[in-house]
Amino acid sequence: MIKINPCLNNSNNSVAVAKNTCTTSFGANFNGLAPLKKDTVSFSGARKYTKLPIKTAEEIIRGIDDKQLKKETRSISKCVAADIHADVCQDAERIKKVLTKTIAPLISILPDEKHPVVKFEYRVKTPNSIREKATQKGICKKQDIKDKITDLAGARIILSSNVEGGGNRVIEALIDSCNKRQIKVVEVENITPLNANFSQASQGKLEELAQASRRKFKCEVKEKTQRTATGYSAIHILFELPSGYKGEIQIIEEGLAKLKELEDIPYKLLSGKSIKPMYKDFKEVFASLVPISEACDPAEAKLRAELRKDFANYTLEAYTYERTKSKRFFMKRFNTGFLPLEEYKKNHSNSNLPDELDLNNLQKLKNKLDSKNKKMPE
Repeated sequence: MIKINPCLNNSNNSVAVAKNTCTTSFGANFNGLAPLKKDTVSFSGARKYTKLPIKTAEEIIRGIDDKQLKKETRSISKCVAADIHADVCQDAERIKKVLTKTIAPLISILPDEKHPVVKFEYRVKTPNSIREKATQKGICKKQDIKDKITDLAGARIILSSNVEGGGNRVIEALIDSCNKRQIKVVEVENITPLNANFSQASQGKLEELAQASRRKFKCEVKEKTQRTATGYSAIHILFELPSGYKGEIQIIEEGLAKLKELEDIPYKLLSGKSIKPMYKDFKEVFASLVPISEACDPAEAKLRAELRKDFANYTLEAYTYERTKSKRFFMKRFNTGFLPLEEYKKNHSNSNLPDELDLNNLQKLKNKLDSKNKKMPE
């Protein structure tokens, strides 16, 4: 992953455009914290294989991993995963240079209309991560990976929450790269919160980006709009590498990016996905929310389901809080905290969430673990 220091032809009308609208909502199985209908680029993903879905709190407390690659599960070999990783790295290095050159002029430690970006990150999935994702999807062929895994390479462009129109500036820069045939865009998805007039970029600019890629590469470009009940908002752009593998660019505001990175941990933990070993302390924190079978203890299973729903609702309101914070605080940069649990409970007197699940306390735990493990090799 690279971090940039801010101190430093004719239109193809025959191509079909897929415009899909979908809605996600909170579920008893904790899918409420899943803002998207499919997996996407994560910058807090796992470093190694872990086990299948968590079943009991006792397993979590003992530190047992949450996934396991079963021998009978269809997947790819370690050698194939390593070959794919090498192919992606070779292609992605060029894309990384293009994106760096494209985004660097927009970055500043003091954001303004001409410099709306505060950070740019880039990463490529490791061979282990590629094999794990292939196992989850039951994939055992390279062509299937090209078709079904879209985040082998990933970039995240983080916008200042204080600058209006920043997302449009970034999209304009990407349109320029498309016109120069530097980036082949194959999908543009606008993810916006349900019942809120909020978007990281205008629909018009996103359509221009899709049209630019169609015109220059004579390819199909899907255009999607996803309305999420979680309040999450971002632009997700899929690009195709020369080898046929795909990567994803995320465009998201600073506060939302920080919350999403934190929220990914409990979401993955409680839905049986991998988390970094360095975040194992979160397992004990969320042990009381882990689903158990109703056959074991109906009352306890119901209580845990209610806590999961409560936490999902708290997260939803936290996203809304982040989107509107800059309007309520003159100097937002100095108000970096998430929605306090105490404030959430003022409007939800029946909430039984413990103080340890306050997002600000969870962020402190994450910061502590990040600091402790910052020198840990990938």
